[in-house]
Amino acid sequence: FRSNAGIRKLVRTQPFDLVWIDKGLTIRPNTLQSIRASLPQCRIVGFSPDDMMNPANQSRQFLHGLSYYHCYVTNKSYNVSELRGLGCPRVIFMDNGFHVGTHRPVPVNADERLKLGGPVGFIGQWEPERAASIRTLAETGVPIRVWGYTWERMRNVPSCLRLENRPLWGDDYAKSICAFDINLCFLRKCNRDLQTTRSIEIPACGAFMLAERTEEHLRL
Repeated sequence: FRSNAGIRKLVRTQPFDLVWIDKGLTIRPNTLQSIRASLPQCRIVGFSPDDMMNPANQSRQFLHGLSYYHCYVTNKSYNVSELRGLGCPRVIFMDNGFHVGTHRPVPVNADERLKLGGPVGFIGQWEPERAASIRTLAETGVPIRVWGYTWERMRNVPSCLRLENRPLWGDDYAKSICAFDINLCFLRKCNRDLQTTRSIEIPACGAFMLAERTEEHLRL
């Protein structure tokens, strides 16, 4: 909660046109009020990449402070009306994006393909629905390689499934996408995802993506 004191000090001593708050679960309503009082022309904009109706993504501070934001940006289309219903005066939907310096086609040699890729791959965190689908594929003989956190939760791993149990970042992430023949694009069910960052990052790398069918995937 030291961030609240830091924000209040800054807005009392420096002029700002915009205060951008990423998923501000610890930002108190009185902090937002102090921004408005100290800098009447300043705009407060919130952003979150998660479903803010999921109780795991909420806090009392967040819920009680929504009315003090000038605008909230979300990549969950269904959150627009929901956040308005909670008192936020303006909510903007934005599709996911990619970073041109990271998510781009990368040449992959044989050694890098062996190190990072394979026939079928998924890069992302363990979730029950993802694990069930991947298990079904592996049990039918599809060779799959998975990078990401918490896959140690999976028990009785099929022989066709290789779990690396660590994430990939930066160039290794892009190289891995380019090193897979097929990239699986699962959606986070607890976030009610209709698209995800992978929905944009995999095509940005010029790679093959096999994604869940949703209205937003079809539109993109």
